[in-house]
Amino acid sequence: MKKNKIFTIIIIIIVLILVLFIGIKYFLTEKQNSQEIEEDVISYNDMIKVFQPLNNKTISSPLNIQGEARGNWFFEASFPIKMIDENGKEIPLNINYITTDKEWFTEDYISFSEKITFDKPDTKNGTLILKKANPSGMPEKEEKLEIPIKFKANLN
Repeated sequence: MKKNKIFTIIIIIIVLILVLFIGIKYFLTEKQNSQEIEEDVISYNDMIKVFQPLNNKTISSPLNIQGEARGNWFFEASFPIKMIDENGKEIPLNINYITTDKEWFTEDYISFSEKITFDKPDTKNGTLILKKANPSGMPEKEEKLEIPIKFKANLN
């Protein structure tokens, strides 16, 4: 009888440990904010893919941004972008929206390519932010892809 109780307790402990490990794996996966980084593409929630610039690459002005996004990332064929330095200060850009001349009223991917220019930043690092168009202005509908970048040292 004692052997059965010990065996049952061991099984319960093993099951609890497995549940704990599965929970930790799930938490760590969700913690990554659904942003995936591969060698030649950055993607977010199967909504947007950026081929250029890639994470932590050194950039200079003008910068060519290339990628593709699902049609519902756009509103009226555009979505907002911004760039900040590592202190969170916004860096002025020549444009604040990426646009496409493709039919955006679709759930398929639509390619985009935009050349932006920007002022010399105050820091060596920053972030390029591509935001999902949110005409409602509702915070719960906000989504964005953040790309860490490095600024070329002799940027004018």
